Amino acid sequence: MASREQSRKLAEQVHAAWPLRPALAWSLLQKAQSHLGSLPQDDAVRQRLEPYVAASRAAADIQLQDLVRTIPTALAARGAEVDGASRFPRFSLSDHLVELELDPTKLRATIRPRHGSPTHHPLDVDAVADAVVAERERLLGRPWDAATFLQAVTAAATDAGTVPAPVREIARAVTGKKPRLDEFAVDLGRLIKDPLLDTHNKQLVVTHTRDVERGLLLYGLEQGGYVGTIEMKDRT
Repeated sequence: MASREQSRKLAEQVHAAWPLRPALAWSLLQKAQSHLGSLPQDDAVRQRLEPYVAASRAAADIQLQDLVRTIPTALAARGAEVDGASRFPRFSLSDHLVELELDPTKLRATIRPRHGSPTHHPLDVDAVADAVVAERERLLGRPWDAATFLQAVTAAATDAGTVPAPVREIARAVTGKKPRLDEFAVDLGRLIKDPLLDTHNKQLVVTHTRDVERGLLLYGLEQGGYVGTIEMKDRT
């Protein structure tokens, strides 16, 4: 029963991917190799899907012929220009806020948000471009409330056990036990540049560090290097 259900789901997924997403179809079939191989030679699903293995790889390979052009073009069409220093097979957006690495041999794309968790995607050009733009939008397209964020940072810095407080501890206090460091680094960069800080009764002071494992590289302030600690000082 479980095997029949697995076969049914696999057939549905492959047929949904084909022909618009051949790399996805190929990836699904590669992951299901042991399952397909365990089916009898005359199994209807096996006979229906096995031809897609070669066909999906061939169709996916066609997409690989000009990735150096098609990936940046697909991103630009979605309003996302790659950084000028990008070089195939690695591209970046918004001063390396989001990075994209392509592996044509494995038909895989890896998206890495700065300070976030990487995600892997079958290398279908349009789908990869959509995923990159969605990741950038997650970081930069969220509602921004400077006053609320400032209040949260001030409270976390005030309650911290050390002064100045490690920036990643502040991130955990503000965003929870499993902090999205990538989003916090964007918001802290926004806050430092926000005019609201000039009217606050405390001054936000950051210090920098060479320890990239403990620091954060803030959005829009990349040239300053990694921030290591935060302190809210009384204005004099």
